[in-house]
Amino acid sequence: MMNVGVIGCGYWGPNLVRNLMELKDCTVAAISDLSEDRMNAIAAKYPAIKKCRDYKEILKDTSIPAVVISTNLVTHYAITKDALSAGKHVLLEKPITDKPEDGLKLVKLAAEKQCIFMSGHTFLFNQAIRATKKYIDAGEIGKVLYLHTDRTNLGPIRNDTNALWDLPPHDI
Repeated sequence: MMNVGVIGCGYWGPNLVRNLMELKDCTVAAISDLSEDRMNAIAAKYPAIKKCRDYKEILKDTSIPAVVISTNLVTHYAITKDALSAGKHVLLEKPITDKPEDGLKLVKLAAEKQCIFMSGHTFLFNQAIRATKKYIDAGEIGKVLYLHTDRTNLGPIRNDTNALWDLPPHDI
């Protein structure tokens, strides 16, 4: 059983906790958020989860080898750097950082620490997307000349990024 910490309990946090708790070989051992109310809402459903106001408590916990970070974009670099420096494997919600050079620094740090570092590009694991790729790779639908997608759920309006940074990574 792998213990995971979830840092950030805002819009995506409760969904991430729920999905992780549904995995047979995984449990969320601790959550962290600046809002006590958001942590309490999750703890009401999962009372065994430890609540930490300071995410660094999770990073110090040697029983937790991995964290999922779902905080505001402006905090991604610092929190992820701290997590990787502590030797934690990291799943970071996208976008990774607001500066490409900071993203590259995190990739380098993950390699140095021999940690898995992954961005939350969930469409990579969507069965419809995977099936489409399989058909394209097998040449079953011919050469793709054009692709069109429609976005039907834009999510919350965010103040820390814009639609160009937030939405296209899903489709690309």
